[in-house]
Amino acid sequence: MTISEEARVPFLHGANDLRGDHSIELLELSHGHAQREPNYTHDPKSDPPSDHASSRNGIAFSETSIPPKKPATYAILYMLGAQIFSASMNVSIRLLENASTHLHPLQILFVRMSITTFGITFWLLRQRQFTSIVGKQANRPLLLLRAFGGFMGVFGLYYSLRYLNLSEATVITFMMPLVASLGGYLLLGSAVSWLEILLSTISLFGVLLVASPDDFSPSRVTAVAQNESDVVDTASRIWAVCVGLLGVCGSAAAFLCMSSIGKSESPFTIVNYFAALCTLVSCASLVVLPGLGFQMPGDVWEWVLLFFSGLSGFLMQFLITMSLQAEKSLVAVNMVYTQVVFALALDAVVFHTIPHAASFAGCTMICASALVLAWHKTKLKSRAESLETGRRR
Repeated sequence: MTISEEARVPFLHGANDLRGDHSIELLELSHGHAQREPNYTHDPKSDPPSDHASSRNGIAFSETSIPPKKPATYAILYMLGAQIFSASMNVSIRLLENASTHLHPLQILFVRMSITTFGITFWLLRQRQFTSIVGKQANRPLLLLRAFGGFMGVFGLYYSLRYLNLSEATVITFMMPLVASLGGYLLLGSAVSWLEILLSTISLFGVLLVASPDDFSPSRVTAVAQNESDVVDTASRIWAVCVGLLGVCGSAAAFLCMSSIGKSESPFTIVNYFAALCTLVSCASLVVLPGLGFQMPGDVWEWVLLFFSGLSGFLMQFLITMSLQAEKSLVAVNMVYTQVVFALALDAVVFHTIPHAASFAGCTMICASALVLAWHKTKLKSRAESLETGRRR
C-alpha cells in the first residue's frame, strides 16, 4: 500500500462509495465497511436498531466509539496522522535500503508480510473460521490475481524508493486512480470521459519530468542519499520510475479485482491471500535469484528502522480506519494528498535533498491531475444521487 491506495479508492466511484482496496495491513480489514457492510457470520437484521453496530468476523464496530461532535474534524485529523505515519514508514524503508547492509526491498517486504500472514491466519484459526483461510472456490482466481497485483504495487513503491526522492516515489502512486479508470474502460467496459484521458496524458508527462530532471537542468546532479558518493544517474532514475509505474498498474489491477469480488468475500480472506502471496514470492525470489539472499540488519539502528517501518504501517492503517469510520464522505479522504507535503519535508530534513524544478513541476502535474479526478468523480456521484432522489419523488 503503498501510500494508502485504499484511501483513494472512493475517487473511482464517488463520494459515498468506500468499498476500499483491503490492501496491505491487518487494520485495513475494517476500511470502508465498518458501518454498512453486511455481516459474514450472522443476520444483520438481528442487531439492535439503536446500536447501529455491524460486525465482521466477530469484531464489532460501533458508532458510539466515534466522537459524537464534529466527526469531520476528527476524520481529517485521523487521516492527516495516517499520512504522517505513511511518510515515516517510507523514510524507514528508504533508510534501510540505503544503509550499510543495503537491505533489498524483497527482504523488507518478506519480513512485513510474513508477520501479517501469521497474524491473520492465527486469528482466523482462533476464531474457528477455517473456510475464510482459503476463500470461496469461485473467487480464488480473482483473489490470486488481486494478491499478485497488490504485490506488484508494494514492490514498485519499495524499489522506487532506492533511486528516487521520497516525494517523487510517493507522488507516482497518485496515478493509481487514473490507471484504474482506464483499466476499467479497457477490460471491464466501464465508462471513461475525455477529461480522464486528458488527465492521464498530463500525469504521464509529469512522470517524464520526474524520471529525468537532469535533462531539463543539466547543471545539477541528483543525489538521493546522505553520502555524496551515492549518486543516482538518469538511467537508474528511469528504471526506478518504470518499476514504480509497474507497481501502479499492479495496484490498479488489484482494485479492479476487488471491484469484481465485491462483498462476496471476507476482508480477512482478501488480506490473507495478499500477505501470503507477498511472503511466498519475496522468499522464493530471495532464494532463487542470483545476487540476492537473506541479510540480517547490520546494527541496532537498522533493527530499529525495520521495527519502526512495521509500526508506522500499523498505525497508518489504524488511523485510516478511524477516519473512514468517523466520516464517510471525501472530506477526509482528500487529505491523502497531503502526504506529498510531508514527503517533501522529510526529504529536506532527513536526506537533505530538494527535488529539481523539473521534478517538482512533474509532481505538481500528477497531484493536480489526481485532485481534479477526485473532484470530477465526486461531482458525477452527486449528480447521480440528485437524479435518483428526483425519480423517487
